[in-house]
Amino acid sequence: MNSTQPVFSHPLLYLRKINTEDAEFLLTLNANPEVMKYTGEAPWQSLPEAQLFIEQNYQLSIKGIERWLVCLPNGKPIGLAGFRIFDDLPEQWDISFRFLPEYWNQGYAFITVQILTHHALYVSKQKALRAQVHEENLPSSRVLEKCGYQLDHRFTWGGMIWRCYYVRQKDFQVLPEILADLLR
Repeated sequence: MNSTQPVFSHPLLYLRKINTEDAEFLLTLNANPEVMKYTGEAPWQSLPEAQLFIEQNYQLSIKGIERWLVCLPNGKPIGLAGFRIFDDLPEQWDISFRFLPEYWNQGYAFITVQILTHHALYVSKQKALRAQVHEENLPSSRVLEKCGYQLDHRFTWGGMIWRCYYVRQKDFQVLPEILADLLR
C-alpha cells in the first residue's frame, strides 16, 4: 500500500500511514506548546525527534498497532491519531489523538475516535480500548465520553492527574454514517 493512500476514510478526513516525508509536519504539530500541554511530554525541539518517532511508529506497526496522520480530503495533514501500548500494560491498546489548534472543535477528533474505536473493537478484536486524558483536558474527555468511553479511575503520573477511560463493544455505538464509510 502506498503510504499516502488512506487507511481509513470519511468524507471530511482520512487517516494514512506516516512516512519519512512527514517529519516536518510531525515536528510542527509536536513542537506546539498548546498541542503538547496535556500530553505529559515536552514540546519537540528538533527534526531528529520526529524522525525517531517515525522509526518507532514503524516498529510498532510490525506488532499490529500504530499511529496515522489525520488529513483533510485535499491531503493536508491536520493531526495524529492511533494506538500505543505502555510497557506496564502491554496487552492494552491506548487510543491517542492530537490536532493542530486551528482544527480543534470542528468534529475531527470525534470522527477519528469513532473510526479508530470501531477498528480496534470490531476489526482487531480488542476486548476493550483504553484512553488516558489529563484531568484538565475537558474537550478530549468529552470526545471520548460521546463515543461511549467510561471513566474508570484517576491516577497520578508525572506529577499530573489523569483520567483513565475504557470502552467495550457493548458501550460503543459507531454512527451509521461513519460505519457506512468504513464498509465501502
